[in-house]
Amino acid sequence: MQIEITKEVDTKLKKISSVSGLDRKKIVTKAIDYYLLVLDQELKLKNEFGSLDKLSDEALLNFEENL
Repeated sequence: MQIEITKEVDTKLKKISSVSGLDRKKIVTKAIDYYLLVLDQELKLKNEFGSLDKLSDEALLNFEENL
């Protein structure tokens, strides 16, 4: 797979690579891995909130039925 980056991102990438001594490809790979981890955690949190919302709705319905 190939990706295209803007000149601005490439300039930042070159600077970070120069300062850190890390290979540009390694920096990009680490950045993508980190971003995918964050997205996965957000998805899990969103699913958990959805489950909690459903449980809350069910509890409210049960409460109202018992009034």
